[in-house]
Amino acid sequence: MEVLVKDLKEVVETFSMRFQNNSLHGSDLYIEWETTRVEISIKIPEELEIVNSINKTLSGPSNAEYFRAALYLHETKTDLPKALEYIQKVTSSEKAFFFQVTREALILKDLNEISKAKKVAKRALRLSEKVKNNDFIRINKEILSL
Repeated sequence: MEVLVKDLKEVVETFSMRFQNNSLHGSDLYIEWETTRVEISIKIPEELEIVNSINKTLSGPSNAEYFRAALYLHETKTDLPKALEYIQKVTSSEKAFFFQVTREALILKDLNEISKAKKVAKRALRLSEKVKNNDFIRINKEILSL
């Protein structure tokens, strides 16, 4: 970081801070008071961040994004078949979390696919018991009792 201290010709009565020379690559922060200015050059390594963001976006949605989409579509009852499609992209992995698998069971139940919902609820119950989440244990037991 580059810091320059300069003497001013005119007196600055009020302490001030402002950004100057703004660009995509950085900015200069000017701090002034009385007859002194401190200039701090701030460089932004945005190119690498932007390229990484573009690559991530173009590589497709993440499991978290599929889960949020499925959750919204299910909670609003907007499009249950699409909610099921999205949640199954998440739960097809062995690394799926208990709440994600439970959501799949709930969507199947709301689609009136009870036998499939029970099968998924068994898996969700095992995962919920593993993490000792009593709320999800109860939800999955309710599905299994249908």
